[in-house]
Amino acid sequence: MRDMRRLSFHAKGNRSGNLLHIETDGCVVNIHVGLTDDQGRAVTRVDVLADNEGRGGDGEGRFWHVDGPRVVRQDEDADDNEPNFGNDGFISYEPCGVYVTLAGLPVKWNDPDVGLTDTFTTYDAARRALASAMVDTGVDVPCWEQGAHGPVTRNIDAEILPIIREIERASA
Repeated sequence: MRDMRRLSFHAKGNRSGNLLHIETDGCVVNIHVGLTDDQGRAVTRVDVLADNEGRGGDGEGRFWHVDGPRVVRQDEDADDNEPNFGNDGFISYEPCGVYVTLAGLPVKWNDPDVGLTDTFTTYDAARRALASAMVDTGVDVPCWEQGAHGPVTRNIDAEILPIIREIERASA
């Protein structure tokens, strides 16, 4: 493996704003600091651009991929009880099944009968998938259940946290 090929920092006021640019084996990483989300909270955005087929690989005939999302945001109000559909974890009941999303992305699992799918058949399976995705990606956000009893959304952190702890203990 090669070491980091290039590291550059573009300070505020130039063409790039607050950006840390890193080029290394398999990817380019851009870290944007000093940003805010649509609610005015501080956000750090991390872009990982894998040397995949679309980027022509790494120049040595290898192709890389990103293995999961990362979300970094400032939690100014830990008691905030409002769901954030773009960042939080959700278990959603729909007419054709139970779906799980984390940070706005679908959580999928490998069903032995149908292969990779985003539809869960039980609430317990959906909770375990959400907790597992949170451990795998390092994303630690509030979790919600929606649609089980009409348009109501309820916080399920107390149900997800013990599953997360169980998964972490098993992998230690």
